Amino acid sequence: MKRRISLMVLISLLFLGSYSGADAKEQKRVQIQLQVFKIRADISGKTSLTDHVWEGLDHPPYRLTRHGPFKFFVLAELTVGKVKFVADEKAWTWDGKDRPPSDSGIQLLAEPQILGNLGNKFSIALQSTQPIEYFEKRTDGLFEHHRIPEANTGLAISTRVEKGPSNRIILRDFTISLDSVSQRKPIKGVTLNVGKPVFDRERLKTSASLKPGKYYAIEVMTKKEGMLLLRLRVDWVERKKARDVGPLPPKTGADQQTPSDAPADQASF
Repeated sequence: MKRRISLMVLISLLFLGSYSGADAKEQKRVQIQLQVFKIRADISGKTSLTDHVWEGLDHPPYRLTRHGPFKFFVLAELTVGKVKFVADEKAWTWDGKDRPPSDSGIQLLAEPQILGNLGNKFSIALQSTQPIEYFEKRTDGLFEHHRIPEANTGLAISTRVEKGPSNRIILRDFTISLDSVSQRKPIKGVTLNVGKPVFDRERLKTSASLKPGKYYAIEVMTKKEGMLLLRLRVDWVERKKARDVGPLPPKTGADQQTPSDAPADQASF
């Protein structure tokens, strides 16, 4: 049995320095819009990266952005399962609509919108809140029940925001972490999969230099969870106007905590 995962958006405001009152008023802030999709369908078609997303990086991660688990693009004409997906720097559409149809093999996991200062680190977490339970066989032949209250299995994304050249915004060490139970330790004489869990972490990291006001796509191929598709946009926001950034996108089921009684190691993104 599979379960839904609760969304917890964690924003870390870690100041790397102090500012005077005048500097604080003039300092720009950065707004990050992010959508995370889980793709469970075949993909065909073409994509194009029309921007140098490594401009201003000391050590351009060419392998990660071109030949590794991260694939950046701006323009796309794809068929995802049976859905026609079209993307450019201003909009994405799924069969002509702004959301993929239900039961299409395309699941919107989260769509946080974050506002913070340059130099700060932010992170979001899409994690299970359910405990993991298991049994161990004692020397007397009886079985002892154990419970891990907070296993923290699921998906997390973190990055540090920096100012780049030509008014760009650099997302430094953009990291995707996937934590899961890869297997259970066998119990001699027991056929059920109820032994002590073995945890596994997959961590993928890159950096990118993005133009404000432009939508970017990041296709991420993971070993454990298959393909993730991220829609990302960054914007400069004047500090004095920080409260006037507009409404958040409409909330979906993925934006709300959804408790479930299924085991956390059976969680499905």
